[in-house]
Amino acid sequence: MRLLAALVGLLLVLGLQGALGPHLTIMGVAPDLPLAAVLAVALALGPVRGAVAGLVVGAALDLANDSRLGLFALAMGAAGWFCGEATVRVDAARGGVRWVVTTIGALLHGAVLVGALGLLDRGGLDVAGAVRHAVLAGLYDGTLGALAFWPRAARLRRRGGYGEHHWI
Repeated sequence: MRLLAALVGLLLVLGLQGALGPHLTIMGVAPDLPLAAVLAVALALGPVRGAVAGLVVGAALDLANDSRLGLFALAMGAAGWFCGEATVRVDAARGGVRWVVTTIGALLHGAVLVGALGLLDRGGLDVAGAVRHAVLAGLYDGTLGALAFWPRAARLRRRGGYGEHHWI
């Protein structure tokens, strides 16, 4: 039930992306609100559900955009899995750790996109510009993902942490 509620919320975030994204740009980079939401869901629900959330939202983005089918699903699924898996390895309820985990997840998302587009476009990609954009977007989206997880992190701290495999 929690996964279904999370997926409905993630699909609502897709709508917010079009309405709010262009108005929240920093240094020419708009936030990827669906990615930030996937990162927060992955921190809360673990690697499997984080990957599923990333795949579902990424597939919705692939279908909505004129992009290579499966590219966003792959990138978001990888980022969701990484952030969820990191919750098993470290206490991601702590603020600094949470930011590091979500930022690395967002950077992984950017690396998958830039790498795949670089391979698929065969030289038509401005690699330096794409890497710069991916790094700035990773920092931005990682910060948003950590902030979106803040209420859940407070509950986990009061409860004493994640426990072992709390999502199974």
